Amino acid sequence: DSSKKLQVSVVLKNMGAQLKNYEGSAGDGLPFDLELGITKRLANAPVQFSITGHHLHQFNILYNDTTFNNDNAFSNAVGKGFSIDNIFRHIIIGAQFFAGDKIEISAAYNHLRRSELNVQSVTNGLNGFSLGVGVLFKKLQIRYARSYYQSNTAYNQFGINVNMKDFVL
Repeated sequence: DSSKKLQVSVVLKNMGAQLKNYEGSAGDGLPFDLELGITKRLANAPVQFSITGHHLHQFNILYNDTTFNNDNAFSNAVGKGFSIDNIFRHIIIGAQFFAGDKIEISAAYNHLRRSELNVQSVTNGLNGFSLGVGVLFKKLQIRYARSYYQSNTAYNQFGINVNMKDFVL
């Protein structure tokens, strides 16, 4: 709804089935994911906020490796059943700041990533956080994003979008 500066989306990711199984395999299911996202841009400020729910078809998404947990003195009971932690594992929150009409600055937090990648014996810094910047021109968009993992190991993404409508060879 562009008049209210509101965006809503529903995504059914990896919906389908394997057509032919590998030899000796019973078949691998696709990692289905039901997602719902809402983004709202403020009317009188250059900021928009978003919230995305993922794995909405499955309440308990805790990865529970009991051998690893026992070897590293983690509790196997963390995240089981109804808890605030389990609810927040389904949520990604983000914000985007528009510095003029050419620059976007983004930040997001993924609680699932942070909670599953944290290690008790080290500092975990920015696990679960993502930061990005975009430069937008009429026919070209350039974006860079950085997501943080264990011990501040980062995943970098670089993207270029070109408007092919006006592109002439």
